[in-house]
Amino acid sequence: MLSYTMWKWSYRTNEAKPWVLPVVRKAEDAIFKDETLNHEYLGQLGMESFTQLATKMLLGEDSPALKEQRAFGVQSLSG
Repeated sequence: MLSYTMWKWSYRTNEAKPWVLPVVRKAEDAIFKDETLNHEYLGQLGMESFTQLATKMLLGEDSPALKEQRAFGVQSLSG
């Protein structure tokens, strides 16, 4: 079985502490202030449209595994 992991890289200070990009802080602040957004979690398999496109990107559109419905993806929480 093949397994691929996709994750975000994190920036660190010289002291090896996490450093958040200012644009990310700004986006987080905008999301926090938007009262129309809720804090609903994704289902157990993640966002289906994301996992389908990520699997297609990794294996290629012409992948026999995709055509034969032998491949799928899941999305999980990150630290």
